[in-house]
Amino acid sequence: MVDYIVKCQICNKKIANNKCKKCGRNVCEDHYDPSTGVCSVCKQGQFYKKE
Repeated sequence: MVDYIVKCQICNKKIANNKCKKCGRNVCEDHYDPSTGVCSVCKQGQFYKKE
């Protein structure tokens, strides 16, 4: 059995416990928006309306 830790593909420092549903990047909690399910890079390219 191989155990390994995946680091955030944006900061490469913290453990990535989330996956962006748009681009598939593994990202840490600092670079993930749980309300949209996307990483900070993808979110910067989009505008989300809050209703």
